[in-house]
Amino acid sequence: SGFVPFLQIAEEEHKLLVGTSPVDGRIRVFFRTAEARDTVRAHLEPILAEMSERAAAASMTLKEWKSNHREVGDEEREAALCDMRLKCSPASISEMTSLSHANHVTTTIYGLEVPERLLWEAYVTRQDISHPPDWETGRDSEPAFMDLNLHAARDGSLPLVVIWQIDTDNPLNPRGLLMAHDDNEHGVMPVVSDVDAFLIGSRGMAPGPHLPTDQVELVKWSLSNIEGVLADPKPQGWTKRWLEVLKREMAAGYHPEMPPLGFGDPRSYDIMAKAVSKLSMS
Repeated sequence: SGFVPFLQIAEEEHKLLVGTSPVDGRIRVFFRTAEARDTVRAHLEPILAEMSERAAAASMTLKEWKSNHREVGDEEREAALCDMRLKCSPASISEMTSLSHANHVTTTIYGLEVPERLLWEAYVTRQDISHPPDWETGRDSEPAFMDLNLHAARDGSLPLVVIWQIDTDNPLNPRGLLMAHDDNEHGVMPVVSDVDAFLIGSRGMAPGPHLPTDQVELVKWSLSNIEGVLADPKPQGWTKRWLEVLKREMAAGYHPEMPPLGFGDPRSYDIMAKAVSKLSMS
């Protein structure tokens, strides 16, 4: 298990396959030093101003087109629609501080809350996102995983999902951004990919309680879709094939709500809840 990179794509063409952030989406990014935060803010402010100007001009163009005040060609209208994706509301950057706990030492860290669209524009759209030597993640470029990270960061549930910049030399490095949690008790801590308990042994334990009925139906749904994937072999790996299933099913209106610690029978869920509590400071 390792840290989870915020950036889940590394191919230029995949930038266009990631969903557009909501106009009011906000995201928090934390840095080890105030100097790093100030460097990033100085870089972001002119980009935000440019984005706001282009979005305002695009809005005017589309209003003129809709009201027939002037003729707007297809290319100009298409460009205006693209620039509307640069609009941020509010178009502002704010500073904050939090705490980081490492090796039994508590330090102050420095953050920015910025429009999600601004973060994407500055760290992804305008940068080379390919992996240079020593920054390889070992992961395939996957737009669906990038969408998952963005959704997690804007979810708003606790603990709050934020971004942590691990690169102390270049705070504008998109590959140095890690997924992290920020809560009152532990401060900002990078998260790691999940640790799955595949087998828990027991002896002399009475069976039950049973898996909830809705989760039994979910297991049946999973098996049915697994059979569908196996019955239609393709060169893509399993993860990509399963993401296609989830995308298709979500478009059809199927999106079961996942409990905070995932699915499972009540006893297994309780075991994991206690493990999370005990290991929360590790």
